[in-house]
Amino acid sequence: MKVRSPFKIIIFLFLIALIIFLMAFFPRPCQLHAQEESSKPLTFFGEMYTEAAASVLDPLDNDVFEYSGVTSLKLNAIAGDLQNAKIDVSVIFKLLYGESAKKIDSGLLDNRNDYSQTFITENNGVAMVAEVRKLYLSVFTEYMDISLGRMIINYGRGTIFSPIDLFASVDIVDIDFGRIGTDAARIMIPLGPVSGIDIITTLTPTVNEFTTGARGFGNINGWDFGISAFRDAKNIADDWALDFGFDFKGDLLVGVYGEFLLTIPWENGSALTNNTVCSIMGGIDYSISGLWFFDLEYMINTGSTYYRSATFRGDHNLFASVSHKLNDATM
Repeated sequence: MKVRSPFKIIIFLFLIALIIFLMAFFPRPCQLHAQEESSKPLTFFGEMYTEAAASVLDPLDNDVFEYSGVTSLKLNAIAGDLQNAKIDVSVIFKLLYGESAKKIDSGLLDNRNDYSQTFITENNGVAMVAEVRKLYLSVFTEYMDISLGRMIINYGRGTIFSPIDLFASVDIVDIDFGRIGTDAARIMIPLGPVSGIDIITTLTPTVNEFTTGARGFGNINGWDFGISAFRDAKNIADDWALDFGFDFKGDLLVGVYGEFLLTIPWENGSALTNNTVCSIMGGIDYSISGLWFFDLEYMINTGSTYYRSATFRGDHNLFASVSHKLNDATM
């Protein structure tokens, strides 16, 4: 049995409690002149849900049946408004069993720099973890929005394959493939109702570990698109890389979306152009009466396997899903 110190969880919960206390009992400086008109109360809400899955890798082999499941308790708090400032907090406690528990207990995810869940305990094949998914402060000004803390920065269009998602990694333990929060500083500069520039840098122990850059986004004739350029040090084994990306999404009877990422490794002041990586993802989605949902995605990676930065690094990757909404309480 493997047991780790719960001090990280205690520190996280203490910070959450401190921020909630300050927001609840002390007015924000920018709102002192109009507290009655613009202040918003602190709101708590949450949800609890259970997911399970089973699979058979080889029908002729009796030893390849696998099952996986998670019972999750999500607690959220939010305060403020979109005129001055707000805080957003989301904490998730998960009870994992089956293959999900084995991945945690075996240490498979221990060395992932982008994995933010903290292991609490394991007993009889069931593991418990906790994750601070969101804990950030946003300040809204006339010309830009500034955010600092742990947040979910999800640029990608795909359900699971998303090469341009350098920040919001897929949580492979979750059956619904949720995104993992990232510690970052973010500046959003609006250029119109549906366009703007997003400038981001991660918060890491040293400057050399920063992933930083910008993304421009907009809409043309009903099609959303984004263009990005980043210095990527998050998933690169040695030194860093330059990433140039493009993404889009629109409708052609069915939803159509795609992403392109060009990664150029950079070591000792020189570009390793011979090791350039290219990742291309395309997908479609469709729904029937808001009850049936269909997703199909394909991603191809070319170039050096060593320098691929996406979660899924195979040459060819395929994902398909069909889901049904039973009632308003599901999905």
